[in-house]
Amino acid sequence: MSTEALLVELGTEELPPKALKSLGLAFRDGITGGLRQRELDFGEVQWFATPRRLAVLIAEVQLQAPDKDIVVLGPPLDRARDASGDWTPAAAGFAKKQGVEPDQLQTIDTPKGPRLGLRSTVGGVTAKDCLNDIIRGSVAALPIPKRMRWSDSRVEFVRPVHWVVAMLGQNCDHGEILGLTTGNTTRGHRFHSSGTITLDRPEDYIDALADARVVASFEQRQQMIRDQVEVEASALQATAVIDQDLLDEVTGLVEWPVALTGSFE
Repeated sequence: MSTEALLVELGTEELPPKALKSLGLAFRDGITGGLRQRELDFGEVQWFATPRRLAVLIAEVQLQAPDKDIVVLGPPLDRARDASGDWTPAAAGFAKKQGVEPDQLQTIDTPKGPRLGLRSTVGGVTAKDCLNDIIRGSVAALPIPKRMRWSDSRVEFVRPVHWVVAMLGQNCDHGEILGLTTGNTTRGHRFHSSGTITLDRPEDYIDALADARVVASFEQRQQMIRDQVEVEASALQATAVIDQDLLDEVTGLVEWPVALTGSFE
């Protein structure tokens, strides 16, 4: 079974921080659900959400689903031929509907007796052919109460989208998503990096962003913030009181967290 890593990233303007975690999880579920629906197996799943991106990285995505054996049942066998042995209209009509001659039909045993039918094998879908539909479906299903338009485009999303990465292995030619052609080019931190980042492989994503001052993982960023705040509090011989909702919001506001201690006169 041939497999490749899959990376999908939507690059946006700053997303709503309070909704960022739920958007990231929903995007992950949409992509993985689309793969399952098409019977494409996959390995480890990682999801990412920063103020400027939603992304999913999936290991070992099956490139083609297994073939399917299809059985289509027609009329009962005792109604397939008339008294002269000729095919009945029911049998002939069934064969025509299936695109075959009546002689190509088979006898298939069922709990209700033998019936005329047709067995065939249908090739499984390929990941490349259905990836665009999977991404589109995932975007459409995101929990966005109010979508916006920008520029002169008719495209709608929670915030303007400026780039879309869709890589199945090294293949990044997967059509158009949200009015943009998919590619293998992402971007780093808005202020602490410059230019674009070209990815050679989906697996390079995390390290490439880290080099551009972006911690892509929502969970990793959140833990960094918690740890840094506790270190700052310890230096003051104090105890950090960390509200989870506020921590989620702050995690949704930064891509490269650095905790600082302030004071008031």
